[in-house]
Amino acid sequence: ARRLGALRLWTSFARETSMATQEASSSVDKWKIALAVAIPTAVLGAGAYYLFRQGRNKPPDGKLGREAARKKSTADAEDVAKLSPPEQAQAAKLKGNKYFKGERFEDAIRCYTDALNICPAENSADMSTFYQNRAAAYEKIGKFQEVIDDCTKSLERNPKYTKAMHRRAKAYDQTKEKEKCLEDITGVCVLENFTSPNTVMMADRVLKEVGKMKAAEKIKDRIPSIPSHTFIKSYFSSFSNDFLLDTDPKVAPVVGDTDAS
Repeated sequence: ARRLGALRLWTSFARETSMATQEASSSVDKWKIALAVAIPTAVLGAGAYYLFRQGRNKPPDGKLGREAARKKSTADAEDVAKLSPPEQAQAAKLKGNKYFKGERFEDAIRCYTDALNICPAENSADMSTFYQNRAAAYEKIGKFQEVIDDCTKSLERNPKYTKAMHRRAKAYDQTKEKEKCLEDITGVCVLENFTSPNTVMMADRVLKEVGKMKAAEKIKDRIPSIPSHTFIKSYFSSFSNDFLLDTDPKVAPVVGDTDAS
């Protein structure tokens, strides 16, 4: 389309120039007319040729986009390859964080897994963070057993990592493992010095649920029994000194007090 437009423009200009030449032929020398026609014609011809060459060399838009993306991906891969393993692991984690914020949780899990595979095992703090991050992504897609597994691995490397402990407590709550949930959430409260109202409220709720569960189990398994002879005797003997049951008039108390003092 650009080549066709340029050719049309050149043709139109040539036609107008020819008409102008005929009108001015009586008063302008022929060499001046030739110069006026030749220069614009050469310029337009060069422009048309340039557009023609550009049109032949330019790739389709889709191909150009794919080529640019491929080159960028290759450049990124080369830059990452120059990093040390801990730095590569951190780069994978940051990429996973971007996917997590964009709610692309499966991609985030893949990136956190890459970080775990790259990171040296002796970097316990980084490994603990990567496991916790992957557990957060698993939590978003409802895979609570994977959350428990990853948080457990995170806590093995950092036993006081409250974020992982709290996340595992929530996962235990979802899987109805209330006693384990209570242990974790109580640990979080202790490590945080009971400064988080939400954590304390969760611990209180779970404690009540565990108490009700234990009481229900005790009542269900309780075997009915008759009170012992000693208990019965003690119970009834507690009424032996009750003045209402005493019929001896000598020891009957005075109901009304007539002492004016």
